[in-house]
Amino acid sequence: MSRVMEQQRLWIPVLAAQWHVLNVSGRYAQITGDMGYAISLDRRTNNFGIVVPIRSHHILHVIPAVRRVIAQARGGKWWPVIEYYDLEDSQHLELLRAIAGQARRFVIGPDEETVRRYAIKEPKPLRSLDPDELGFINGALRRKWEMAFFTILPRLSDVAPADGSTMRLDLENDAPAE
Repeated sequence: MSRVMEQQRLWIPVLAAQWHVLNVSGRYAQITGDMGYAISLDRRTNNFGIVVPIRSHHILHVIPAVRRVIAQARGGKWWPVIEYYDLEDSQHLELLRAIAGQARRFVIGPDEETVRRYAIKEPKPLRSLDPDELGFINGALRRKWEMAFFTILPRLSDVAPADGSTMRLDLENDAPAE
């Protein structure tokens, strides 16, 4: 039950976060570590978030935010606001090194040569970071946001929204906002 509650507590901070899909050229093979994610800096905003390799040419970058438009209505349905960016090869290589460097025990890749390139020389006894250490939730705000998802849920499943409508979250000023 505590895992269910923790998951519910994370829904709103993850919904409120900025979601960026980073397109990569494919020059460097995608890898991941045993953690499944790595902490990364968004150079455009200087904000930290997490990166998760999701396909051979895509990486998801989730950056904590407390106020933003999370969905827009098109065709009578809500669509999440996700930004797409092309990543230069040098930036992709930097992310791959960060992913390998933050892995605790092993690196996973498409072939032996790729894995060897990023193999961990000495396992590091790193502790896992909590979501609040990354900026997703913190202290007193955690309690304030716990049930905000259940305020948003009816709007997501309600009657079809008018095209052009937006759904905003403002977690600094009492959770959901219109």
